Amino acid sequence: MVAPTVTVIIPAYNAERFLEEALACVYAQTMRDFELVVVDDGSTDATGAICDRAAAADARVRAVHTANAGVSAARNLGLEQARGRWIFFMDADDLMPPDALATLLEAAEAEGAELSMAPFAAFSDKAPRTVGRGGGRRRLMTGREAVEAGMYQRGLDPGPWGKLYAGKLWDGVRFREGIRYEDLDVFYRVWIRAHKVVFSERPLYFYRQHDGSFIHRFTRERLDALDVTDRMADWAAADHAELFPAARDRRMSAHFNILLLMYKNGVRLPEVEKRCVDVIADSAPASVCNGRVRLKNRLGALAYILGGRKALRLMSRFIKN
Repeated sequence: MVAPTVTVIIPAYNAERFLEEALACVYAQTMRDFELVVVDDGSTDATGAICDRAAAADARVRAVHTANAGVSAARNLGLEQARGRWIFFMDADDLMPPDALATLLEAAEAEGAELSMAPFAAFSDKAPRTVGRGGGRRRLMTGREAVEAGMYQRGLDPGPWGKLYAGKLWDGVRFREGIRYEDLDVFYRVWIRAHKVVFSERPLYFYRQHDGSFIHRFTRERLDALDVTDRMADWAAADHAELFPAARDRRMSAHFNILLLMYKNGVRLPEVEKRCVDVIADSAPASVCNGRVRLKNRLGALAYILGGRKALRLMSRFIKN
Protein backbone atom coordinates (compact mmCIF):
# COMPACT_ATOMS: atom_id res chain seq x y z
CA MET A 1 0.00 0.00 0.00
CA VAL A 2 1.39 3.39 -0.99
CA ALA A 3 1.92 5.66 1.99
CA PRO A 4 -0.12 8.87 1.96
CA THR A 5 1.61 12.22 1.87
CA VAL A 6 0.01 13.51 5.07
CA THR A 7 -1.46 11.87 8.14
CA VAL A 8 -4.02 14.04 9.94
CA ILE A 9 -4.43 13.03 13.59
CA ILE A 10 -7.54 14.08 15.53
CA PRO A 11 -7.89 13.07 19.20
CA ALA A 12 -11.55 13.11 20.19
CA TYR A 13 -13.14 12.84 23.61
CA ASN A 14 -16.89 13.48 23.99
CA ALA A 15 -16.69 15.69 20.91
CA GLU A 16 -20.05 14.87 19.32
CA ARG A 17 -21.02 18.54 19.21
CA PHE A 18 -18.13 19.59 16.96
CA LEU A 19 -16.47 16.51 15.46
CA GLU A 20 -18.50 16.23 12.27
CA GLU A 21 -17.71 19.84 11.36
CA ALA A 22 -14.02 19.21 12.00
CA LEU A 23 -14.10 16.09 9.81
CA ALA A 24 -15.83 18.04 7.05
CA CYS A 25 -12.93 20.51 7.06
CA VAL A 26 -10.50 17.66 6.47
CA TYR A 27 -12.61 16.16 3.65
CA ALA A 28 -12.75 19.60 2.01
CA GLN A 29 -8.97 19.92 1.72
CA THR A 30 -7.72 20.68 -1.78
CA MET A 31 -4.72 18.44 -1.07
CA ARG A 32 -6.35 15.03 -1.41
CA ASP A 33 -3.46 12.65 -0.64
CA PHE A 34 -3.99 12.26 3.08
CA GLU A 35 -5.13 9.73 5.63
CA LEU A 36 -7.15 10.71 8.67
CA VAL A 37 -6.64 8.91 11.98
CA VAL A 38 -9.39 9.75 14.48
CA VAL A 39 -8.68 8.50 17.99
CA ASP A 40 -11.78 8.07 20.14
CA ASP A 41 -10.37 8.51 23.63
CA GLY A 42 -12.95 6.49 25.54
CA SER A 43 -15.85 8.83 24.78
CA THR A 44 -19.18 8.28 26.51
CA ASP A 45 -21.27 10.19 23.95
CA ALA A 46 -21.77 9.62 20.21
CA THR A 47 -18.13 10.41 19.30
CA GLY A 48 -17.25 6.75 18.73
CA ALA A 49 -20.21 6.24 16.40
CA ILE A 50 -19.28 9.38 14.42
CA CYS A 51 -15.73 8.02 14.01
CA ASP A 52 -17.03 4.65 12.80
CA ARG A 53 -19.41 6.22 10.28
CA ALA A 54 -16.57 8.35 8.93
CA ALA A 55 -14.32 5.32 8.50
CA ALA A 56 -17.08 3.36 6.78
CA ALA A 57 -17.76 6.21 4.34
CA ASP A 58 -14.17 7.07 3.34
CA ALA A 59 -11.29 4.63 2.94
CA ARG A 60 -8.82 7.34 3.94
CA VAL A 61 -10.28 7.47 7.44
CA ARG A 62 -9.31 5.12 10.26
CA ALA A 63 -11.19 5.11 13.55
CA VAL A 64 -9.17 4.01 16.57
CA HIS A 65 -10.94 3.36 19.87
CA THR A 66 -9.15 3.28 23.20
CA ALA A 67 -9.88 3.57 26.90
CA ASN A 68 -9.86 7.14 28.14
CA ALA A 69 -6.27 8.20 28.88
CA GLY A 70 -6.17 11.86 27.88
CA VAL A 71 -5.21 13.88 24.84
CA SER A 72 -1.49 13.09 25.05
CA ALA A 73 -2.10 9.35 24.98
CA ALA A 74 -4.57 9.77 22.11
CA ARG A 75 -2.09 11.78 20.05
CA ASN A 76 0.64 9.25 20.80
CA LEU A 77 -1.61 6.46 19.59
CA GLY A 78 -2.28 8.45 16.43
CA LEU A 79 1.46 8.80 15.86
CA GLU A 80 1.88 5.04 16.20
CA GLN A 81 -0.83 4.54 13.58
CA ALA A 82 0.45 7.19 11.14
CA ARG A 83 1.76 6.12 7.74
CA GLY A 84 2.17 9.54 6.10
CA ARG A 85 5.46 11.28 5.35
CA TRP A 86 4.07 14.37 7.05
CA ILE A 87 2.07 14.72 10.29
CA PHE A 88 -0.68 17.26 10.99
CA PHE A 89 -2.54 17.49 14.30
CA MET A 90 -6.04 18.89 14.60
CA ASP A 91 -8.31 19.10 17.64
CA ALA A 92 -11.85 17.79 17.36
CA ASP A 93 -13.48 21.17 17.98
CA ASP A 94 -11.28 23.24 15.66
CA LEU A 95 -11.46 24.05 11.94
CA MET A 96 -9.20 24.92 9.03
CA PRO A 97 -9.63 26.46 5.57
CA PRO A 98 -9.74 24.14 2.53
CA ASP A 99 -6.21 25.01 1.40
CA ALA A 100 -4.50 24.60 4.78
CA LEU A 101 -2.68 21.33 4.05
CA ALA A 102 -1.82 22.33 0.49
CA THR A 103 -0.41 25.69 1.57
CA LEU A 104 1.68 24.26 4.40
CA LEU A 105 2.97 21.44 2.18
CA GLU A 106 3.81 23.72 -0.73
CA ALA A 107 5.75 26.03 1.58
CA ALA A 108 7.67 23.11 3.12
CA GLU A 109 8.59 21.61 -0.24
CA ALA A 110 9.46 24.94 -1.84
CA GLU A 111 11.79 25.90 1.00
CA GLY A 112 13.15 22.46 1.85
CA ALA A 113 11.76 22.76 5.38
CA GLU A 114 10.94 19.94 7.78
CA LEU A 115 8.43 21.99 9.73
CA SER A 116 5.81 24.27 8.17
CA MET A 117 3.88 26.66 10.41
CA ALA A 118 1.29 29.41 10.21
CA PRO A 119 -0.60 31.51 12.76
CA PHE A 120 -3.93 30.42 14.16
CA ALA A 121 -7.04 32.57 14.45
CA ALA A 122 -9.28 32.20 17.49
CA PHE A 123 -13.03 32.10 16.94
CA SER A 124 -16.27 31.31 18.71
CA ASP A 125 -19.87 30.91 17.66
CA LYS A 126 -20.31 34.61 18.47
CA ALA A 127 -17.23 35.63 16.46
CA PRO A 128 -17.02 33.30 13.44
CA ARG A 129 -13.87 32.53 11.50
CA THR A 130 -12.77 34.34 8.37
CA VAL A 131 -10.87 32.91 5.42
CA GLY A 132 -8.21 34.67 3.40
CA ARG A 133 -6.37 33.51 0.32
CA GLY A 134 -2.84 32.40 -0.36
CA GLY A 135 -0.13 31.61 2.15
CA GLY A 136 1.02 35.16 2.82
CA ARG A 137 4.64 36.10 3.17
CA ARG A 138 7.05 33.43 4.35
CA ARG A 139 9.69 33.62 7.02
CA LEU A 140 12.53 31.09 7.25
CA MET A 141 14.39 30.10 10.37
CA THR A 142 16.33 27.23 11.86
CA GLY A 143 14.78 24.88 14.37
CA ARG A 144 16.84 26.52 17.11
CA GLU A 145 15.57 29.97 16.12
CA ALA A 146 11.99 28.67 16.14
CA VAL A 147 12.44 27.16 19.60
CA GLU A 148 13.89 30.41 20.89
CA ALA A 149 10.96 32.43 19.51
CA GLY A 150 8.52 29.95 21.05
CA MET A 151 10.19 30.19 24.44
CA TYR A 152 10.22 33.99 24.30
CA GLN A 153 6.50 33.86 23.33
CA ARG A 154 7.10 35.89 20.21
CA GLY A 155 4.65 34.82 17.53
CA LEU A 156 5.22 31.04 17.41
CA ASP A 157 2.64 29.12 19.41
CA PRO A 158 3.75 25.79 20.92
CA GLY A 159 0.41 24.09 20.26
CA PRO A 160 0.92 20.94 18.16
CA TRP A 161 -2.09 21.62 15.96
CA GLY A 162 -2.03 23.59 12.73
CA LYS A 163 1.55 22.66 11.83
CA LEU A 164 2.94 20.27 9.26
CA TYR A 165 5.78 18.13 10.59
CA ALA A 166 8.11 15.83 8.69
CA GLY A 167 7.32 12.47 10.27
CA LYS A 168 10.95 11.89 11.26
CA LEU A 169 10.79 14.81 13.69
CA TRP A 170 8.65 12.61 15.94
CA ASP A 171 10.97 9.59 15.87
CA GLY A 172 11.54 8.67 19.51
CA VAL A 173 9.58 11.70 20.80
CA ARG A 174 6.12 11.51 22.28
CA PHE A 175 3.74 13.65 24.32
CA ARG A 176 4.14 13.25 28.07
CA GLU A 177 0.97 11.59 29.31
CA GLY A 178 -1.10 12.55 32.31
CA ILE A 179 -0.15 16.23 32.47
CA ARG A 180 -1.49 19.60 31.42
CA TYR A 181 0.61 21.82 29.13
CA GLU A 182 1.70 18.80 27.14
CA ASP A 183 2.22 21.09 24.14
CA LEU A 184 4.65 23.32 26.05
CA ASP A 185 6.41 20.18 27.28
CA VAL A 186 7.10 18.72 23.84
CA PHE A 187 7.40 21.52 21.27
CA TYR A 188 11.06 22.38 21.83
CA ARG A 189 12.12 18.72 21.71
CA VAL A 190 10.52 18.37 18.27
CA TRP A 191 11.25 21.76 16.70
CA ILE A 192 14.95 21.64 17.56
CA ARG A 193 15.33 18.67 15.21
CA ALA A 194 14.28 20.68 12.15
CA HIS A 195 17.15 22.06 10.08
CA LYS A 196 14.77 24.54 8.47
CA VAL A 197 11.37 25.91 9.52
CA VAL A 198 9.05 27.92 7.27
CA PHE A 199 6.40 30.24 8.71
CA SER A 200 3.58 31.39 6.41
CA GLU A 201 2.03 34.54 7.81
CA ARG A 202 -1.61 33.94 6.89
CA PRO A 203 -3.67 32.06 9.53
CA LEU A 204 -4.31 28.48 8.42
CA TYR A 205 -5.94 27.08 11.54
CA PHE A 206 -9.03 28.15 13.49
CA TYR A 207 -8.91 27.58 17.25
CA ARG A 208 -12.31 27.45 18.92
CA GLN A 209 -12.66 29.39 22.16
CA HIS A 210 -15.16 28.07 24.68
CA ASP A 211 -17.01 29.71 27.53
CA GLY A 212 -15.66 28.68 30.92
CA SER A 213 -12.05 28.50 29.83
CA PHE A 214 -9.63 27.76 32.64
CA ILE A 215 -7.12 30.35 31.39
CA HIS A 216 -7.87 32.81 34.19
CA ARG A 217 -8.89 30.34 36.90
CA PHE A 218 -6.63 28.56 39.36
CA THR A 219 -6.77 24.79 39.51
CA ARG A 220 -4.31 22.24 40.85
CA GLU A 221 -3.77 21.01 37.30
CA ARG A 222 -2.24 24.35 36.41
CA LEU A 223 0.71 23.59 38.68
CA ASP A 224 1.93 21.25 35.93
CA ALA A 225 3.21 24.40 34.20
CA LEU A 226 5.85 24.72 36.91
CA ASP A 227 7.24 21.22 36.32
CA VAL A 228 7.01 21.61 32.54
CA THR A 229 9.02 24.82 32.46
CA ASP A 230 11.50 23.52 35.04
CA ARG A 231 12.21 20.63 32.68
CA MET A 232 12.52 23.05 29.78
CA ALA A 233 15.14 25.11 31.62
CA ASP A 234 17.02 21.97 32.68
CA TRP A 235 17.02 20.72 29.06
CA ALA A 236 18.45 23.99 27.80
CA ALA A 237 21.05 24.23 30.55
CA ALA A 238 22.25 20.69 29.92
CA ASP A 239 22.29 20.50 26.12
CA HIS A 240 21.49 23.87 24.51
CA ALA A 241 23.16 26.63 26.50
CA GLU A 242 22.41 29.21 23.81
CA LEU A 243 18.69 28.68 24.51
CA PHE A 244 18.93 28.90 28.29
CA PRO A 245 18.13 32.65 28.53
CA ALA A 246 14.90 32.04 26.59
CA ALA A 247 14.03 28.93 28.61
CA ARG A 248 14.76 30.77 31.87
CA ASP A 249 12.42 33.58 30.85
CA ARG A 250 9.66 31.14 29.86
CA ARG A 251 10.08 29.41 33.20
CA MET A 252 9.81 32.73 35.02
CA SER A 253 6.69 33.62 33.05
CA ALA A 254 4.96 30.38 34.04
CA HIS A 255 5.84 30.78 37.71
CA PHE A 256 4.75 34.41 37.54
CA ASN A 257 1.36 33.47 36.08
CA ILE A 258 0.69 30.76 38.66
CA LEU A 259 1.59 33.07 41.54
CA LEU A 260 -0.67 35.87 40.27
CA LEU A 261 -3.56 33.43 39.82
CA MET A 262 -3.09 32.19 43.37
CA TYR A 263 -3.19 35.75 44.69
CA LYS A 264 -6.17 36.62 42.48
CA ASN A 265 -8.18 33.63 43.66
CA GLY A 266 -7.16 33.80 47.32
CA VAL A 267 -5.38 30.44 47.18
CA ARG A 268 -2.89 29.78 49.98
CA LEU A 269 -0.24 27.19 49.15
CA PRO A 270 2.88 28.37 50.97
CA GLU A 271 5.24 25.83 49.39
CA VAL A 272 4.05 26.67 45.88
CA GLU A 273 4.21 30.39 46.62
CA LYS A 274 7.83 30.05 47.81
CA ARG A 275 8.71 27.96 44.78
CA CYS A 276 7.33 30.61 42.42
CA VAL A 277 8.93 33.51 44.26
CA ASP A 278 12.32 31.78 44.30
CA VAL A 279 12.22 31.33 40.51
CA ILE A 280 11.07 34.91 39.91
CA ALA A 281 13.75 36.31 42.22
CA ASP A 282 16.44 34.27 40.48
CA SER A 283 15.32 35.13 36.94
CA ALA A 284 13.99 38.69 37.15
CA PRO A 285 17.31 40.59 36.89
CA ALA A 286 18.34 38.71 33.75
CA SER A 287 14.91 39.15 32.14
CA VAL A 288 14.90 42.91 32.79
CA CYS A 289 18.29 43.22 31.09
CA ASN A 290 17.46 40.93 28.15
CA GLY A 291 16.15 42.95 25.21
CA ARG A 292 14.66 39.82 23.61
CA VAL A 293 12.26 39.29 26.51
CA ARG A 294 8.77 40.55 25.70
CA LEU A 295 7.78 43.81 27.37
CA LYS A 296 5.10 42.22 29.58
CA ASN A 297 7.65 39.91 31.19
CA ARG A 298 10.25 42.65 31.60
CA LEU A 299 7.75 44.93 33.34
CA GLY A 300 6.62 42.11 35.61
CA ALA A 301 10.21 41.29 36.51
CA LEU A 302 10.93 44.95 37.20
CA ALA A 303 7.84 45.25 39.38
CA TYR A 304 9.05 42.35 41.49
CA ILE A 305 12.56 43.81 41.82
CA LEU A 306 11.14 47.15 42.98
CA GLY A 307 8.20 46.00 45.07
CA GLY A 308 8.54 42.31 45.89
CA ARG A 309 5.47 40.25 46.68
CA LYS A 310 3.40 43.33 47.47
CA ALA A 311 3.80 44.49 43.87
CA LEU A 312 2.72 41.07 42.59
CA ARG A 313 -0.36 41.04 44.81
CA LEU A 314 -1.29 44.45 43.41
CA MET A 315 -0.79 43.23 39.83
CA SER A 316 -3.02 40.21 40.47
CA ARG A 317 -6.02 42.51 40.92
CA PHE A 318 -5.91 43.36 37.23
CA ILE A 319 -6.23 39.77 35.99
CA LYS A 320 -9.59 39.29 34.29
CA ASN A 321 -11.90 36.50 35.46
